Amino acid sequence: AGDLVVFAAFTGLRLSEMFHVVKRPMIANEAIMLTTTKNGRPRMIPLHPRALNIAQKMPFAYSQSRLRTQWEQARIKSGLEHIHWHDLRHTFASWLIQRGVALHVLKDLLGHKTLQMTMRYAHLVTDNLRAAVNLLED
Repeated sequence: AGDLVVFAAFTGLRLSEMFHVVKRPMIANEAIMLTTTKNGRPRMIPLHPRALNIAQKMPFAYSQSRLRTQWEQARIKSGLEHIHWHDLRHTFASWLIQRGVALHVLKDLLGHKTLQMTMRYAHLVTDNLRAAVNLLED
């Protein structure tokens, strides 16, 4: 189950989406194609090398219900009941936005219909804002 936690954090997939993944080769990389998504539109996600390693093991040996059960047990055992699976999706988004990924790119990776949904991560862009202001000449 640990691999699936890492996979979720490095792809930003919803739990339900993880079990509808189709691998698809890209030009010089690997990506996953989601044909079943929350908003009904397919999307492709390029894979980070850590996620790619895990994707090679597809289909996953876990069912969604088994993963959910083990996740709940791990949360309780570790005293992290406040952590939810969906937080892995937020982690993915936060990592990207803090590294300068544009909101419209993050929107596409997360599969949001509108930029408004993605704007919840805009407050994390403070370093990029400072770098932009520092570009001004004296």
